[in-house]
Amino acid sequence: MHIKSISIKGYRNFHNAVVTFHIGLNVIIGSNNSGKTNLLNAIRLIRQQDRLSFFDFNMNSLHESFQSGYYKKEPMSIALQFEIEHEINLSDNPPKDESLLKLSDFLCLTDDIVMDETATNFPINASIKMIYSIDAKLLGDYRQKAEAIVTFEEYATLIKTLIPDYKWDFYNTSTMRSVEASVAKGIFEIEYVQADRSDLLLKESGDNLYKIMLTKSPLDKDGIAASIQELIGEQAATIFSEMSATINRDYAKIGINKGNVQIKPIVEFNHNVNQFFSFGVTDTLGSFELPFGNNGLGYNNLIAIYLVLLCRDCINPQIHSMVLLEEPEAHLHPAMQYKLFKYINELQNGDKLRQQIFVTTHSSNITAVTNIESIIDLHYDRAARPNNVESINFVNLFNADNEASKKHIRKFLDVTRSDMLFADSVVLVEGLTEKLLMPIFMKKEGLDVDDNHISVVEMGGKWIKHFLCLFDPKRKTKVLCLTDCDYAWIVSNTLNTLPYSSHEATHIRELKDISSSNPYVMVSCQCNLDNGSTFEDQLVLDNWTNKMMIRKQLLNLVFPESLINFVNYYPLTLPQWHKHLNNLRKDTYESVAEIIRPFYEKYCYATDRAEKKKWAALFFANLFRKYATSQKGNLALSILTDEVLCASLNTPRYIKEGIEWLKS
Repeated sequence: MHIKSISIKGYRNFHNAVVTFHIGLNVIIGSNNSGKTNLLNAIRLIRQQDRLSFFDFNMNSLHESFQSGYYKKEPMSIALQFEIEHEINLSDNPPKDESLLKLSDFLCLTDDIVMDETATNFPINASIKMIYSIDAKLLGDYRQKAEAIVTFEEYATLIKTLIPDYKWDFYNTSTMRSVEASVAKGIFEIEYVQADRSDLLLKESGDNLYKIMLTKSPLDKDGIAASIQELIGEQAATIFSEMSATINRDYAKIGINKGNVQIKPIVEFNHNVNQFFSFGVTDTLGSFELPFGNNGLGYNNLIAIYLVLLCRDCINPQIHSMVLLEEPEAHLHPAMQYKLFKYINELQNGDKLRQQIFVTTHSSNITAVTNIESIIDLHYDRAARPNNVESINFVNLFNADNEASKKHIRKFLDVTRSDMLFADSVVLVEGLTEKLLMPIFMKKEGLDVDDNHISVVEMGGKWIKHFLCLFDPKRKTKVLCLTDCDYAWIVSNTLNTLPYSSHEATHIRELKDISSSNPYVMVSCQCNLDNGSTFEDQLVLDNWTNKMMIRKQLLNLVFPESLINFVNYYPLTLPQWHKHLNNLRKDTYESVAEIIRPFYEKYCYATDRAEKKKWAALFFANLFRKYATSQKGNLALSILTDEVLCASLNTPRYIKEGIEWLKS
């Protein structure tokens, strides 16, 4: 049995929302104040119907009711609707399914049920509606008072005075027949593990496990109690004798003896045997024992969560349980988070996860190890429905057309890349150099990465497309794709005959097709603006008009020593380098010569100064790219550690264009 979905109206920040769930693990992500904890509390209400406060009502719903005048007819209410699915075993004759009985009052029966004669299991559906409202008998008095209300503050005050008269009512959604609250309460067992945890959770988890195990292997509790009672009596005989002498010394003076009684201390053991069971920890190196209170908080929380999972694994299969786990990363080391959820996923993948688990998290360590289809995103659509929480179930992002993307994401959504699921905006780049330098370029252009919750993620050009399916337009997360056009200026030692403007790499064409149907995705590459092929040569091209010192410093970051001497001795002009090429060492000469000859030929045929500058810049940019290819990480670190160079570099224009789009 599991909850398929919940509809929430008027509760906390949920104005009117529907969230769908999975049978096993549900990992709920979203920015702060998106409603993750409120969702857990709403689920918990099916088991534990708390008396709510005024501030548990959705404030936007309250204002909407007042502004529309609807408040004069009906006071504010909260409505929750749970859609539940359960499979019954058709091979049992007669049926032995206790869960069917629990759901019987909420079953949704239709005339179009089609039975598969070969099936061994058959799904049934139930729907529970919970409404938090005042008693119908009080409506007349409420409406009379509401008619006299003029301001919203008066309306709010009226609702606050009515809070004691609010109560939960339960209905079969399809028939709206009233059902006792106790019936709904008994459908699920729910364990709520909150983020603000203490050793109390550990004690409760241990107690629950003992209780469950004692029901499976019962002890002779009466015999144990009698033995304990006798033992205490023997050990306390002297104390009891002294107590008797003291108590009975003067009892006759006040007439107690007239009742033919004598006061006698006795041992009466009437406590639950379970209280004598507990857990501690044993040091595996020193073999000494410690109480849990002396153990580390992180490990205690991990143990507590583990015991919660074990409890659910030991209970009767007819008891359907849920675990609500709020931000488990609060006290767990990243490695512990990863291992815990790897264990849970292994249980789910092996069909051994007996309970439905709901987890709220901000941790990329957790989402990295979670099946991508188990993730649910909560967010606000501030443009279309500014006051309502929306949800996207990631399982709905995939179909037959992007099956390859799903497989790729499953394999490569690691901790670093998983960080993009929590960002307000995302920049997907090809390589490590761009990833390291993007924060510098963005700050130059007036956009701070940290302040704006922007995630910069290295992907590799042809793999970017696979991750774009995670950013459904409904999420409204801006995704900037910075990729290389990969135009080859030199082919077989000669200039490429295909014009630069006619080139469009396959991966760019694919990305543009995706962005054409998603206004929150932008593709920016060198072909849009300049003559570069990759980030490295475009960096040189966009800084070729910079100061000579900056140009030389940039080139020398990747050039070998022989070329650094060349840069420092000869001017950065194509004719000078071509003229003195023979002064280079043989191995360096060959590397430079294969690039300089095609560009020098074009330079010589150029008829105007601008054209000559273009071919000279392209030569140095391509030479820079040749040497930078094998040391991209070092290139970025060299730039980052040079404050003067960082401050002086121009942002490549295709990156600048993308940053301006993010800012818009």
